[in-house]
Amino acid sequence: MWQSSTRCCEHASPGGVSNLAAPQRDEAERVIAHLILSDPILIVAADRLLAGADTVTVDNRHTMDDDAIATLLTSLSHPERIHALNHNASELIDRHRRIPDTAAATTVRLLLHARHGQLTNQSTTTWTELLTARADQHLPGHARTLRRIAGPRS
Repeated sequence: MWQSSTRCCEHASPGGVSNLAAPQRDEAERVIAHLILSDPILIVAADRLLAGADTVTVDNRHTMDDDAIATLLTSLSHPERIHALNHNASELIDRHRRIPDTAAATTVRLLLHARHGQLTNQSTTTWTELLTARADQHLPGHARTLRRIAGPRS
């Protein structure tokens, strides 16, 4: 998972996004803000697992909320966002490493929302499956988006 988080940070940080045209810059910043907001939700779930919870809920509505994203974007500079992205990823990885194998199989209730809050997926998985999907699909997908937005490197 650390490699996936690092790749997202690499694509978010080279020269910031200041050289991009406004629509591309706004799209890149939205992706970065979404990632910054998503790790704390998983950190709370991990803390609940470490405390012995039988099941946890992961609801990403806040990470897709236009107001939450706008607030984050106005409250942090781009370098502060990259720092927050790295810090949150590090905290999540630390929690994940401390979760015992018995808790890794704990049921996670997922409530996944698209942009503007539409519920797109309501399902269950395990903690291990959730973190594997995040590392193998979610983060690489955002890294691809950031690469596409940034265009070819000179």
